[in-house]
Amino acid sequence: MNNSIIISILKGEASTEQKQQFFENCKKDQALKDEYLRLKNLWVLAQNSPPEFQEKHLDELWTQIDKQKGKEKQKLWFVLARYAAVVAIAFGIFNIIHKISIDNNPITVQNFDCPPGSINNIRLNDGSTIKLNSDTKIELKQFKNGNVIASLKGEAYFNVIHNEKRSFIVDTDGYQIRDLGTIFNIKARPASNHIVATLIDGAIDILNKDGDLLKVMSPDEQCIINRSNGSVSISQITDKSNTDWVDGKLVFVAADITQVVEKLHNKFGTDIQVVPSDLWSDFQLTATFTNESLVQILDIMGYLNEVKYQIDQGQQVNNQVHIKLYKN
Repeated sequence: MNNSIIISILKGEASTEQKQQFFENCKKDQALKDEYLRLKNLWVLAQNSPPEFQEKHLDELWTQIDKQKGKEKQKLWFVLARYAAVVAIAFGIFNIIHKISIDNNPITVQNFDCPPGSINNIRLNDGSTIKLNSDTKIELKQFKNGNVIASLKGEAYFNVIHNEKRSFIVDTDGYQIRDLGTIFNIKARPASNHIVATLIDGAIDILNKDGDLLKVMSPDEQCIINRSNGSVSISQITDKSNTDWVDGKLVFVAADITQVVEKLHNKFGTDIQVVPSDLWSDFQLTATFTNESLVQILDIMGYLNEVKYQIDQGQQVNNQVHIKLYKN
């Protein structure tokens, strides 16, 4: 792959027309976009690393850029050193570091809390929107350079207006999801061992706890991160019911009882206990609900799957009624 235009952009030598054409090509060519992000990340690392690590990162950049050309590394070092200050000042887009330094204090911090059984909407100054699912907390930090970090515990749906001059990063348990002009859903509930990122439109990249690029995602892809071992899996979305909550719907596709209870709890904020039984292993629910009440849904489940329920008005958890589900 010819990297000359990428190097020209990184050095600040490309014209406005060349950059516009290049980023248009990136939208059509995933391999080109991946190559650009790899080189940009190495470039940024070289400029923001301590002196003892800069040569290592420049060596990595050299390997990526000039595998076939066999040029002198000293020449690249000279060129990069010459343009480092110019790029750092003039091209803020290329100063997006993987992790904003803890010494870079935010100028504003906002906290939002969405209680169980509700959905909250947040609108940012630039028109970006965030929809919080039930039982979700988010902290928004905005920095002087315009960068935004959203620390998420729970589930949220992001519609981010992309801005080349600042980064928008969702941080959850040290993993970072970075906006590249995007609509995406992040599910990161503290009780779960998995972080699930679902890309609806645009592009996002996934960074690990060390700030290394794991994956650049494409629309209709889902990334699942295992919190315990750090493993990452990417798959195509065939079942879009994981974002049905955004439209106020409950969609179940061959869902087991654990999945059903989780969605019912998020939707209605009600404590639901599944009474143990071997018969639950055969339970599956495929249905779509819109305006039905919890009782109506339980009645339908009972009709379809021989499920019985008991509502205990006297026993409450967090001021919510307690429901027991039985399988006969």
